[in-house]
Amino acid sequence: HTYVYNAIGNITSYNGNSYTYGTQPHAVTAAFGASYGYDAVGNQTTRTISGVAYTQSFDYDNRLIAVTGGAVNASFVYDADGNRVKGTVGSVTTVYIAGLYEYQNGAVTKYYEGGAIRRTGYASDNGVFYTLSDHLHSTSVLANQNGTVNSRNFYYPYGGNRNGAFSGLTTKRFTGQYHESGLPGGEGLYYYSARWYDARLARFVSADTIVPNPGNPQTLNRYSYVLGNPLRYNDPTGHDVGCPGREADECGVGSTGSLGGAGSGGGSNRFSTDFVWWIPKPSHISPWSYWSSSQTGMELVSDWLYERGDTLRIYGPSAAMTRDLMKDEGVQAARTAFYQNPTRQFRFPYSFNTPYQPIREEVEFRLGLDQSGMGRVLGGYTVYVQPTRTKQGAAEARFIVYNVMGRESGSRLLGAGPSIEGYMRGERPKNPQGIRDYWPKSVFEDKSREETSLSLIPFSLRGWGGSITTVFIWSEPLRVDGQLVRTGGAQ
Repeated sequence: HTYVYNAIGNITSYNGNSYTYGTQPHAVTAAFGASYGYDAVGNQTTRTISGVAYTQSFDYDNRLIAVTGGAVNASFVYDADGNRVKGTVGSVTTVYIAGLYEYQNGAVTKYYEGGAIRRTGYASDNGVFYTLSDHLHSTSVLANQNGTVNSRNFYYPYGGNRNGAFSGLTTKRFTGQYHESGLPGGEGLYYYSARWYDARLARFVSADTIVPNPGNPQTLNRYSYVLGNPLRYNDPTGHDVGCPGREADECGVGSTGSLGGAGSGGGSNRFSTDFVWWIPKPSHISPWSYWSSSQTGMELVSDWLYERGDTLRIYGPSAAMTRDLMKDEGVQAARTAFYQNPTRQFRFPYSFNTPYQPIREEVEFRLGLDQSGMGRVLGGYTVYVQPTRTKQGAAEARFIVYNVMGRESGSRLLGAGPSIEGYMRGERPKNPQGIRDYWPKSVFEDKSREETSLSLIPFSLRGWGGSITTVFIWSEPLRVDGQLVRTGGAQ
């Protein structure tokens, strides 16, 4: 199967079938001999397939509530949080409760943790079955209670039916989402919580109501599915890319843009505006091995000086340096600023460029207030905070601290001009506003490992140091006026 994309991420052909787009960016108006129409806000309200015209109706929250045309007559009801609670397709009505319970004309299906389902009241195939999933959480194999295979589901990359009819034991199919095969489109439609998805088109039937990551231009394509990478990612909510089997902040995909920020010694602090992030990948990394590291700050400096270990290190909430960082002055300041408006994403650059700061950090280390020595080593950094919600409905504030440590970090001066090495190459400040713009910002520039360019370092010592990117991640309960915030039921 061959997919062809244009420069802005739209599929232009699939196995020789061409896609046509209208005046609304990224909205498919024709493909596979079918045509599609949209309302003013980007909802696909009409589709003509094999000469049959269908109408799709949406409510004021852009939720699909009805599909009519030909032999199709369907309607859907949602609760106040936007979750589908009832659906009627033809003569069959199903009630849904939290993705765990279904009631259908006297028959019941219950879903259990670990991939088991129990069916009762159906004409056939009652009892316990086990669902075995692929890497995207798609239901691939259904096994009987004795362990024998009952049926298999096969999918094309974007979720289309690959081999024979899907199993009727459950309608949770591609990436574990509910599938309504009775809706028009050749493959039916999938319910992805916020929106419905057409697996044959590989496009959602309505525009995303948010831009999940403004720093990544691909997320401006409001109909595309998982940035055009369906073999790696899924979409748990209909809004954003998910990483099956990992936390959202471990996704490793996001913006290729950069945000400037003051770091410890002027190293650039690049991070996407959302928390699905992108970091330039050095050739020698194994970042997750540091997730629960007991490494101290001075051990990190030693690794940096002698160029040991990885050049990208990600520390989780149980890491020793992360635990100390949670109490650091820069994070405390970011936390205070975030709670002035805890409903939005927030970025806080913490500068480390005044004489009293290193003295204070050293005193705190000597007093045992910074047991890992993280503060005296890390210096400045950039803090990103995002309000988020757990699957249990609790609200959290997710913190991500990003910093690049390099030679500038260890030789930071109070100027803003080029480094001394820069002066040696003829660099001078642009549009200087004062003497500080001429005074060097550091003795040495940040260098990659084993650099060979012009340097003041004697040749025998070339290669010492080299930048190490450090990222610290943790979450805290979201509190407003001292009270824990809850955002509703399970997601």
